[in-house]
Amino acid sequence: MNFLKNTHINKIGWVFIFSVLVTGGLFAASSLITIDNISTIKKTWDSFEESRSEKAAALSALRKEIGYGGMIHQFKNFVLRHDEEHIRIVNAKLGGAASAIARYQALDLNVSEQGAINNIQNMLDAYSRALLLAADLVAQGKAQAEIDAIVRVNDSAAIKGLDTLDKEVSRLSGANKTRSSKSQAVANLRKAMGYGGMIHNFKNMVLRNDPQTKDRAEQAITAALKVINLYSERSSLSDIERLALKNISGVLNAYHSALEKVDNLAREGNSPAVIDRAVKIDDTPALKGFDDLTREISRQNNIEADMVNTALALVVSVIKAADLIMLVIISLLIFTVLWLIRIMITGPIACMTDVMTRLAAGDLELQVPGKEQTNEIGEMARAVEIFRNTAIERKVAEQSLRDREQRLSAILNNVVDGIVTIDINGMIETFNPAAERIFGYKNEDVIGKNVKCLMPEPYHSEHDSYLQNYWDTHEAKIIGIGREVTGLHKDGSTFPIELSISEMDVGGVPMFTGLVRDITERKKVDRAKAEFVSTVSHELRTPLTSIKGSLGLIRSGALGELPDKLHSMMDIAYNNSERLVLLINDILDMEKIEAGKMTFTMRTTDITALLEDAIEANKGYGDEHGATFVFAGGDKNIMILGDKDRLMQALTNLMSNAAKFSPDGEQVKLAISDEGDFIRISVKDNGPGIPEEFRDTIFEKFSQADSSDTRKKGGTGLGLSITRAIVEKHGGTIDFESVAGQGCTFFIDLPKLVERSAIMTPEEGADSLYRVLICEDDPEISTILEQMLGYAGYQTRTATDAAMAKRLLEEEPFDAMTLDLGLPDQSGISLLRELKANPKTADIPIIVISATAMEGKQELNDDTINIIDWVEKPFDAQLLIDQLGDAIKMPSGDRPRILHVEDDQSILEIVKSLVEKNADIIPAMTIAKARMILQHETFDLVILDLTLPDGDGETLLPLLHKADRPATPVIIFSARDASGETEDTINAALVKSQTSNEDLLSIIKSTIKATQNRD
Repeated sequence: MNFLKNTHINKIGWVFIFSVLVTGGLFAASSLITIDNISTIKKTWDSFEESRSEKAAALSALRKEIGYGGMIHQFKNFVLRHDEEHIRIVNAKLGGAASAIARYQALDLNVSEQGAINNIQNMLDAYSRALLLAADLVAQGKAQAEIDAIVRVNDSAAIKGLDTLDKEVSRLSGANKTRSSKSQAVANLRKAMGYGGMIHNFKNMVLRNDPQTKDRAEQAITAALKVINLYSERSSLSDIERLALKNISGVLNAYHSALEKVDNLAREGNSPAVIDRAVKIDDTPALKGFDDLTREISRQNNIEADMVNTALALVVSVIKAADLIMLVIISLLIFTVLWLIRIMITGPIACMTDVMTRLAAGDLELQVPGKEQTNEIGEMARAVEIFRNTAIERKVAEQSLRDREQRLSAILNNVVDGIVTIDINGMIETFNPAAERIFGYKNEDVIGKNVKCLMPEPYHSEHDSYLQNYWDTHEAKIIGIGREVTGLHKDGSTFPIELSISEMDVGGVPMFTGLVRDITERKKVDRAKAEFVSTVSHELRTPLTSIKGSLGLIRSGALGELPDKLHSMMDIAYNNSERLVLLINDILDMEKIEAGKMTFTMRTTDITALLEDAIEANKGYGDEHGATFVFAGGDKNIMILGDKDRLMQALTNLMSNAAKFSPDGEQVKLAISDEGDFIRISVKDNGPGIPEEFRDTIFEKFSQADSSDTRKKGGTGLGLSITRAIVEKHGGTIDFESVAGQGCTFFIDLPKLVERSAIMTPEEGADSLYRVLICEDDPEISTILEQMLGYAGYQTRTATDAAMAKRLLEEEPFDAMTLDLGLPDQSGISLLRELKANPKTADIPIIVISATAMEGKQELNDDTINIIDWVEKPFDAQLLIDQLGDAIKMPSGDRPRILHVEDDQSILEIVKSLVEKNADIIPAMTIAKARMILQHETFDLVILDLTLPDGDGETLLPLLHKADRPATPVIIFSARDASGETEDTINAALVKSQTSNEDLLSIIKSTIKATQNRD
């Protein structure tokens, strides 16, 4: 049997398949006969079963009794013709209908069927009463129209009930078949011509002259003729069926022709009785046609039943013979297969299983047998060998991972900064040793507690509202930003910390990580540095003032003439004392800038006059260095908002540098240019230029080019750093252009004071102006704000202190407010907290405009106050106008909110661009993210993709249709079609590739509008 070891199993399989094919050939003929007979049986049985359906038979009998030729037909004829014979017929038909209902009720009914039967029975009872009443009215000699108006019965519930029964019967008999049975066709014909159909509406038209009944009658006739046409298209119709269909069709055509005649007679003012006589149609052929069809179909059903029995007998005989043959052959094949399986499969697999079990237990040194074989077992052995090698590699990788985890744990446990992670509810999940040292708590003391236990008041009480505000708006005001806050130690003491918060996604669930550093010692060092700088500057300035003053007196000759050599030495001493004074001033200015203590007095400033003053002020310095300052021209009468003295300091720094590095006799050119949104001031010299290696650090503190030529020019290396800080405080930028050997040009770009024509005004045609309260104690700044906001179409009131602001807010309505933090009677921060505590002013949008805006933002540290922005002076006028417009005209509470669940970033961007002008759109790229958002928020609309990375989007639908609140509208926008079960829970289903942007936007708007109208 060794030859079998390298024999491929698929070859043996082919032998087995060939044997099976031979076996199959033996009974192929019998199978074909069986299949043919089964097909015949299926077709015949479908028709037979539908015809034999008890519910279908009962429903057909009910329609016959109440429809064409039945109760409704005869009842209407009695009302029209006053023939008492019709009373007997109507009563008989009502009895037949009751019998049909009892027959249907004897079967197993569902709730909808029972309701339908009740509605039909109520209708029959109503017509029974109406018949008695009509008979009395006939006896009283009432006219047909008057009788019809009195005895009129509402048929809608019964007609709906019959439709319900039709659906149930269709479901039981297989409504998905392409063509219904003859019995069903007759039932459909009775429905179209009977109760609620042609005869019902035709008689109503004669009685009531109602155009709607004419339309319904025409529709019913069309439906009936369509049924007849479909019936006629069947093959092998008998002569009886053709004649019956012809007779029924003739009567239908007669009624169709009579409709127009009825309409004309009614327009001429004829009574229903006259019209009825004029259009009276003989129904006998149609009624006989129905009876003939019913009998013929019953006869054919009996024939089909016999055919079924015959076919079944043939199938049974063939199957018995085939079974006997197959039993013998299959027994032989089974024996052969079992033998081959034992030799070729189970034996080697058992060996391989043992190998894999030992490998799984960790015995990776084990060798895998059978790798040399060339059949499938050999392939399996080689696959197990790959598994073994992978396991070895995985073991090495796991050891490496454990090593990395240990290193990471060591880092986290030894890092000097505290690391705290919290969940979406603010509960602490991790707390590293550094955090334990900083806050005094043990890890187990705080895990599972709210992180606000590490915060003093007022942050402790307000933390949860910060977090909720983030989930409500998704606006990250502190995430990703390092800031100084106050921490609470376990012993109750407070201390300054530096906090950075970042958001991360862990398995689809958002979490937050806080990096905490205790900066108590740094604060002490900063205070010590400030005290040192202040002390040193004072102690140096005092003797330097005396030295400089004394040297000045000596140089001036006030104490007598000096020898030439001594005079030269006095000049050197005086110049160096002046350099020391400038150095001390620069150091103090830099310290003020870094501490945020440098004050700026912003006023309207003519930039041309500023440059002219700077040229005049620095003329002597230029003469001293052999350089001439000239105004090279440019736009004039350009205004900016700035601190003239600080800007003069910045220009002086640039001009002194240009003069120092310019060759003797050269000009330093100052120019102004209007660049549209900003003003550019340039200072150009013809010196040696700035070395390439120095350009990246030129604005750093104590930065000087490392060359003897530069060093001998003197300077502290602080001038450009101070200049940049002054320019940035004005909302501007500073940069330079330099070519080696050809000089250098420094340019300052400052925001231009906004002009009336440049301010975007509100929408034309507004009925009233928005009102803005300006809280500012500087009269020039308040005047500028009044003019800017007035030009933009706002009404303004100005409060010069906090008390006046609070009084105006109590007395008058305002849509927004600007606030300076440096008020004379109250801190702007405390005023903000006071406004928040007052329900009347808690929601007013506020823009803080202050020279210390950023410091105020850190001090307040409250995201729940409705502050639109923190703006430092000087400010961008157009940006301020835009921010006020956004805050006032489109408050987020009035805009629809849309949740877009979609994992394709490009689709998210497209939909956002379509709707962001009219609605706030919140994205969620996973089901987990969407579930989390829906737990905290409600939306006016959800746009849902069905194919998402973590599951089927339809699983979110139950969250949007909870019993305790109104259902959220849903638009399916996906490449995949929605399932049929979701039809009742969605508002629209759109296929991405088949929906234009215009159609999508239109459907979004109409859905939101419908929701708003519902609310």
